[in-house]
Amino acid sequence: GRPARQVLSLSVGRPRAASSARCRARLQRRMSTIVAQRGVESVEELEAAPCSTYDEPREVACFSRDADRHAHLNQRSQLHAFVRPELGIDLNAGFDEFVDKAPGAGAPLGDVIGALAQRGVDTTRAHFITYRNNLNKIMGTPYNARDAWEVGVSRHGRTVHLHVLEQREQREREAARSRQDRLMAYWGLAFETAATASEHTAKEDRVVNANAEFCSVAQTKLGGTRLFIAAEVDCERRGFGDTGGGKHAIRNYIELKTTKVLAEERDRRTLERFKMCKWWLQSFLLGVPKVIVGFRSEDGILRKMQDFEVKQLPKFVHGAWKPRVMLNFGSEVLAWVYESVVGVGAPAGRYVLSYKPEEHRLSLRIAAEGEVPDPPSVGDHAGAVPATSATQQLSPPQRPAAPAPLAATEPAKLVDEADDDDGMPPMDPRRVTSPPEDPRIVSSPPVDPRRAAKRPRGASH
Repeated sequence: GRPARQVLSLSVGRPRAASSARCRARLQRRMSTIVAQRGVESVEELEAAPCSTYDEPREVACFSRDADRHAHLNQRSQLHAFVRPELGIDLNAGFDEFVDKAPGAGAPLGDVIGALAQRGVDTTRAHFITYRNNLNKIMGTPYNARDAWEVGVSRHGRTVHLHVLEQREQREREAARSRQDRLMAYWGLAFETAATASEHTAKEDRVVNANAEFCSVAQTKLGGTRLFIAAEVDCERRGFGDTGGGKHAIRNYIELKTTKVLAEERDRRTLERFKMCKWWLQSFLLGVPKVIVGFRSEDGILRKMQDFEVKQLPKFVHGAWKPRVMLNFGSEVLAWVYESVVGVGAPAGRYVLSYKPEEHRLSLRIAAEGEVPDPPSVGDHAGAVPATSATQQLSPPQRPAAPAPLAATEPAKLVDEADDDDGMPPMDPRRVTSPPEDPRIVSSPPVDPRRAAKRPRGASH
């Protein structure tokens, strides 16, 4: 069942690990702002519960950010067509000219709200407005219990905004990255550039700029929680001259990933247990149907490419992770956060939702001044829909009647809510394709000529 909400006393005992008065004072200040806490259920508990439903996301707005981080609302100029690159390309090329994302660029919700307002979308019907990044953190926790994270929370009427926050430790790690670390991160961006085409610029003339991006804004529902989710999209399947868009636009979107060739059994286990889990969750949340993976060598040469249907990914991992576990945990946490922030007696202000691995629990505390940004409300944008009146208040997330449990091997499904009035399109069964090739076939990378030269004379090739 759902863990009970715990409201903590403002007093705090003597911290165990504090070795100084300064540490004790800091801990006491933080504990005094905690609103609620909850534990993290075990994977077994989450797997045993009926699987939460998830409506197919439908794109309702979008925006493009140019190389200078300026947002162009409801424009698709930064969404490029997928063009399969040639194998053997060097992903190191262009690193010296690479333009990394501007420090402190962040992911402001103001662009999301502005795009929705320009389209006349009534955001007061949603329980949450968020970037996908926040849901990745929350829903991935049962299988990624070692990484701490924080999410900013602010209440606007009866709609809750979730803000992307970077922890200090994360910023310090980014600043301390070596050249090799930055180069390996660049390989993924270089692959995205090599796998996309622009009507205006040839691929070989494009400088990799991490600031430019296209974001889709979709509406969906997890269990009883209505969501607007914004997420970056790598590319789409279309021809030149096709402007894309439309209510089924997401069905043409493609997620691009890179990973090293699978040279050992350990590489395959890492791919299945960790990377495929993240790929599935990231793609599933926006409804992206396909992930195309570029397998690269240790020195950044593209050796192989493989296409994966997102729906088929859970079948490759031999039970290492289950979609229902992440969906159930996400549904429970969002309902708990909403009740804690919007419920009767909830203190006003902004909050920080955090997970600490050493405690294995989630905490919701009141944010310090300036810790959580204050994005413009819907009413601040031209063409915005008026706020909901007091007689039309949004109801809290409702848990639907428990559906029949899924079979242990059955992947979670996007569903269409026929009784809803939000026009969610049903999943097209024709888009369910046969399973992709077994990823283990990539475990034999091409022979490195430098290693081949060291083989004994007469050894077979």
